Amino acid sequence: MYAFKKKSIDESISELEKWQSTFDISWLLILKVANQTLATGDQMIATQERLPNVTEGLISQSHPKPEADRAVFLRPDGIDMSTASLITFCEARHFTKGSESLILDSLTCSSTSKISRSLVVKDVKSLAQKLYAHQDPGYGLFKCKGVLKRDTRDQNEDQLNFTLVFKVPRYLLEPRSMRKMLLRAECPNSLSEVVRIGQELAKAVSYIHLLDFVHKKICPESILLLRHIEKDYLAAYLVGFQKFRKDGGMTSLLGSSDWPQMLYCHPKRYGQRPEDAYIMQHDIYSLGVCLLEIGLWESLVRYGESGQLVPSQLIKDYLPSSGMGSIESLKQHLVMLARTRLPRRIGSKYAEIVETCLTCLDDGNADFGDESEFLDADGVLVGVRYIEKLR
Repeated sequence: MYAFKKKSIDESISELEKWQSTFDISWLLILKVANQTLATGDQMIATQERLPNVTEGLISQSHPKPEADRAVFLRPDGIDMSTASLITFCEARHFTKGSESLILDSLTCSSTSKISRSLVVKDVKSLAQKLYAHQDPGYGLFKCKGVLKRDTRDQNEDQLNFTLVFKVPRYLLEPRSMRKMLLRAECPNSLSEVVRIGQELAKAVSYIHLLDFVHKKICPESILLLRHIEKDYLAAYLVGFQKFRKDGGMTSLLGSSDWPQMLYCHPKRYGQRPEDAYIMQHDIYSLGVCLLEIGLWESLVRYGESGQLVPSQLIKDYLPSSGMGSIESLKQHLVMLARTRLPRRIGSKYAEIVETCLTCLDDGNADFGDESEFLDADGVLVGVRYIEKLR
């Protein structure tokens, strides 16, 4: 038994040592800066000569060429939504047609403002184009086949409904939500597989930011785990784009006081009128909460007998609704769990990464205390500096 555990721990240590090389997409961000600032004349030619050929495809994925403005919107009769299978504890659905496997991820725009609607259409189209160019090089995101668009009317209000259609690689089967896996304690085969799941989620979030979007809904319900039939491990993919928007785009400054959503929100984003506009670092905080659950392999949210959401024993006394806790005390408790529970479960390196995510906006944080260090015109260097801190 000792030999088996030691082997598992050694594998996890090896995986953590590879974290930098597998998670590090800072060089992609640097290439993005180069593409933006050296895009003229001889300077661009010289830059292209210095960059490996492989970078051309990576740069083009984040900035598709004009010909990528293909027919993004699909024919509605091509996919019968009513035959799609529900995925437990996830808003996305699974659709199969012959040998084709698709994930259907829907979002709704209820705004009556023409400006708001046009911005949503623009963002949906842009995301679909960029993820269409995406070749799934291991960044935890599906390739987008296109978008279904339809107009509906609900309670005398016109609504725009979009469904992002994602292609599932043929070597991935049985999409299940991470929430379901955590609740049923269906543990991966080894600690190294747990680390890999955390890595893939971190890379997916970083790649979304590389594409100039914020996700705004990172939680276990927005993460799918699929079985890789060739390598026999669980692969993590990020979905749940119901609230995404262009980074730096229009924000309504609307938050949520619903505790399950609040659990994954930074304290300054809590409540119906949050203090701060949503920025990329708020996604990083949500990522930290998810990485904590992954490392512990324990859900912080449970479902009661009648289907109501209830907090787990780990956090129930720290919620504002408990009468004893507050949104800030909950955050501090999550940091404490990362410090005390994660090291003996999965190692100190993983625990440090989780704590870094949870405290990324803290004024007194040794790594991120000086906010001016992370400010630049396009936000790209913010990403580079942040990833450097995660090494």
